[in-house]
Amino acid sequence: MQLPSSSIRSRVRRLAALGALASAIFPQEARAQEFVGSAGTYVSFVFGERFGVGWGFEGGFSYLLEGGSSCDNGGRGGLGFTTQLGAIDVDTFRAVAAVHGGANVADTMDSPVVDGEAGVAMHVNEEIGVGIHTALNVDIPFTPISAWTNFIRAEWLLDEYSVGGGVVLPGRYGMSQQTCVIGRPLRAAGQLVAPGLACVAERFAPSPTDVDDAVARAWAEDAQAEAASVPAFLLLAQELLLLGAPMSLVDAALDAAEDEIRHAQSCAAIASQLCGALVVPRIPVTPRRKPLGRADSLIRLAVESWLDGCLNEGGASARAAEAAYSAEKPSMRNVLSGVATDEARHAKLGWEVLQFAMQAGGAPVREAVAEYREEPIVFSRTLEAEAARFGQLSQSKIQAVNTVVAEAARQELESLLSA
Repeated sequence: MQLPSSSIRSRVRRLAALGALASAIFPQEARAQEFVGSAGTYVSFVFGERFGVGWGFEGGFSYLLEGGSSCDNGGRGGLGFTTQLGAIDVDTFRAVAAVHGGANVADTMDSPVVDGEAGVAMHVNEEIGVGIHTALNVDIPFTPISAWTNFIRAEWLLDEYSVGGGVVLPGRYGMSQQTCVIGRPLRAAGQLVAPGLACVAERFAPSPTDVDDAVARAWAEDAQAEAASVPAFLLLAQELLLLGAPMSLVDAALDAAEDEIRHAQSCAAIASQLCGALVVPRIPVTPRRKPLGRADSLIRLAVESWLDGCLNEGGASARAAEAAYSAEKPSMRNVLSGVATDEARHAKLGWEVLQFAMQAGGAPVREAVAEYREEPIVFSRTLEAEAARFGQLSQSKIQAVNTVVAEAARQELESLLSA
């Protein structure tokens, strides 16, 4: 029976909506910044021709000449433009337009910024006065998105000098301590697409002394892998639609993409707590798949369903269940238990898609899948047994779980192939 076009359109709309949602939540790639903007407020003690209290607001932008990767916590430096609008006491309006330049004093965004300014200053009270503005600023980050600024200013020709401080958001050269970190793998041309590197920034908050960096990094890698599974399931749903698969399989693939969004967010939250730095997963750019005829498309679908669904998602479910049993914190157990349940459903989807492809493609599909029956589960990680307390399995435990799941999956595959 031919499905009504409205049924297909509704799935296409949902597929597009999930793709847009994933792109909004998870950046697709780390892009280097060239320009950054900042704004702040200040107060100062003014002396010279008169004594008083200065106050006001400032803002500007900087062009980065050094640093700027959104996945790097290295020091930055650059040149830019700044403006200041304020007053001295309540009777003198003050305005400044200036260029500025400076850098972090060390090779990290957590270090102070030393920055100089030169430009034009204007005072307006009973008369208008114009002078030459110079300043030396020292900004000290106190959160990832803000810094204390301390300054010495001189308005030459106006006989005005001041010392003071304030707050700058997000920091004169951008946010400090940024982080970009590293289910079902994404594939292109038959090869796995690397979801990205896990690079955990230096901590901006204390981490529990009994949490090893490797454990925090492992949770960050889990978050990244879950995020990379989102486009993989969206791609699966698209291929199922094109091959005329039952709508129940298309819906299950879209449901799985939603699950992976939730998994990525939950794992990233735990990683952030453990390492004391904001962990933001990113998804790889979805590759263009080589167009294939129907017969070859069914073979590709079947092989990938066996490898990525039956094997790897089955292994992911079993590992998450084992990790949930060992984790001491309820928050970790809850996340891992949910992941185990969802990944088991994703593995079931893999078997259902495999059966559809076998029925639709016949002997060529069965023969192609049979060639991959001995493939291993693709997952390994070097951790000690102590990591189990924090929801991460040791290498020996991972290998043991993978072996059991793979053997059971191969027995089930043999039954399908011989049916």
